[in-house]
Amino acid sequence: MVAPGIAEALLATALGLVAAIPAVVIYNHLARQTASCRAQVADLTALVMRLVSRDLGRMQALTASGQVVRLGASRDSRSVAGE
Repeated sequence: MVAPGIAEALLATALGLVAAIPAVVIYNHLARQTASCRAQVADLTALVMRLVSRDLGRMQALTASGQVVRLGASRDSRSVAGE
């Protein structure tokens, strides 16, 4: 009389493991991908902030020296305008 209940519990446990193990593997894979993506975004953010900071420092130095700074002018347009 107890054996059918135990068999049912073992079957439910086995089915639960069949569902849970692939879910954990997929979750861990997605968590690693997310962490990698977040690290790449952080690196890119640091790079952009460094470039913007450098350009702002150059602009402040140019304006402090009395030179005219045109926003949005690329290096090519400045060299063409100077020719």
